[in-house]
Amino acid sequence: MKLPSIVFASSFCLLTACSSTENNTAPPPLALVQSNTFTQTSVETQQEIFALSKHVKQQLDSTFPKDGRSLQSTKGLLRFLLQNGDASLSYQSGATLTANQAYENLNANCLSLSILAYSLADYLGPRRAISKSAYPRVLGAG
Repeated sequence: MKLPSIVFASSFCLLTACSSTENNTAPPPLALVQSNTFTQTSVETQQEIFALSKHVKQQLDSTFPKDGRSLQSTKGLLRFLLQNGDASLSYQSGATLTANQAYENLNANCLSLSILAYSLADYLGPRRAISKSAYPRVLGAG
């Protein structure tokens, strides 16, 4: 008889102790919220991410006339960007850029190069598609 009473009493104490614990969390210090250390950054739209400037489009048009565009010419452009000595794209892990920024700055990471390749293919005309990837959304963070 003592064992069931002890189990009941200890269970009762444990259950009532859990429900009587208050969950008081303090708000963040006001000074942290009003700090000038943090600045608000705008996030690019999808159109801004994949857009090519008029200057870039003019360069593409002069290099790849509309009547001679093909998948091979687009692949040639990517080889040119990657294998053009000092004027070739450089890998920078923190360079998460828009297509236009990657083309103009010649810096890109894997995500930026994918964005640039898609934009070039979109403008030059070959069929294009982006496969789903496991990259977290980091645009604007680098």
